[in-house]
Amino acid sequence: MPDEPPKEYVHIVIGGGIVLAAYKSYAADSAEMHKLCITGAIVHSVPLLERVPPEILEDQLTEYESTADDDTPVEQRRDTVEMKPFDLSDLDDQTTPPKK
Repeated sequence: MPDEPPKEYVHIVIGGGIVLAAYKSYAADSAEMHKLCITGAIVHSVPLLERVPPEILEDQLTEYESTADDDTPVEQRRDTVEMKPFDLSDLDDQTTPPKK
């Protein structure tokens, strides 16, 4: 059997039935510290899937471990929202005593 490279792990913090955070392999200490902040939380360490395409793993390394620009195409959008002016006439004046 050929020597396999060590698997990279992700440490998942789970509490209250939901995933609260996921930490990369080198941040196991951070996951354990996070667990201590939440009553009943656990850390579950799982190996990253080997079927993740290499380009995704390369992109992940670029984004998280280097200062190089990420070349993932991003579509820029500019949305505008029209807002009506606020009508403050229906708010109670808190400086006057309530009417009896």
